[in-house]
Amino acid sequence: MKSDANPSQKAHFKALDGMRGVAALMVVVFHYSLTLFEPTGWFQQNFIFISSYAFVDLFFVLSGFVITHNYQEKLAHPSQLKTFFIKRFARLYPLLFVTIMVYVAMKSYGILSGFQFDDGAYDWTMLFWETLDPLLFLNSTFLILDTEGLNPVSWSISAEMIAYTCFALVIYFARKNRNLIFVLLFVSCLVFPLYREKYLFTGDFGFIRGLLNFSVGYFVYQWKMVSKKFNTSWHEWLVFPLIIGCFYVIQRSSTELMNLILIPVFGWSVYVLSFEKGWVSMGLKSRVMQFFGQISYSIYLWHFIVLWGFYILSWQILQVTPSKGYAIVGLCFVFVITSLIAHFSYQWIEKKGGSILKNKLIQL
Repeated sequence: MKSDANPSQKAHFKALDGMRGVAALMVVVFHYSLTLFEPTGWFQQNFIFISSYAFVDLFFVLSGFVITHNYQEKLAHPSQLKTFFIKRFARLYPLLFVTIMVYVAMKSYGILSGFQFDDGAYDWTMLFWETLDPLLFLNSTFLILDTEGLNPVSWSISAEMIAYTCFALVIYFARKNRNLIFVLLFVSCLVFPLYREKYLFTGDFGFIRGLLNFSVGYFVYQWKMVSKKFNTSWHEWLVFPLIIGCFYVIQRSSTELMNLILIPVFGWSVYVLSFEKGWVSMGLKSRVMQFFGQISYSIYLWHFIVLWGFYILSWQILQVTPSKGYAIVGLCFVFVITSLIAHFSYQWIEKKGGSILKNKLIQL
């Protein structure tokens, strides 16, 4: 199998790409289940849907695994460090910038027309700071604001960039002690939510949540490298039942710290699926799931904007009477529109825009 090749021969983990697509779609379902977008509350009655916010943590674990696979042996020289940051920046920034500008237009319209979004009263000062926060990759920290910034899901992109930065600096400056440093990083990030008795940080300490799960991905890759012959084919059938079981436990718990049980489950899931030896991996490697995996970043950053369009169209313009049937049709509509936008966004903003930006930065 490709994933069993020598570390110097970089494999591409298609099953993990498919899993990223599943995660992106389930985050869409979670946000659709918010009463604002689906006022019947039917989707909120399903513990899987209302727990699917947790797939954001899976994104971090996947990133930790894949970034470690691709770069842990490549950051020995300053030129490689520069190239790493250019590639990561060019990968994230074009789409982030475009979606933030769409939000600037929406919020400006709200200020000028008096239309209130779900955050209530809004002014130009708040718009300025909530625009600057994500554009500087700081909206998973408290340094500017403690909110998520424009485009609520973009806090995780900030956390992702901070995780990339920590990873690169550790690998570059402490190659011999990197495992120890990642252990200390993991323990520190684990102690913090335990001390605060809170886990679901976003716009304040979301970067800690990101680093915690990213470091899990780092260790999962190290584990994989010393257990290449482990037979995982039948273990794949346990991946989704275990995740769903965790969702059930989380929803019945009185503390959000129960989300911590997903950390080993997500880590184990990435480990098992990375071998690509079972039927579940085969499904994740199908053309449909590869398509959603490919456009998952665009799905993630565009879907909340599409949900706002659905909200305005359904409940303000058409004034549809909420019903279970319409809720299901509405979700299908959101999926289709988001996927279409994400497809073109991937081609023109992520790929083309990212390539242009990367080449410009490399020439500097």
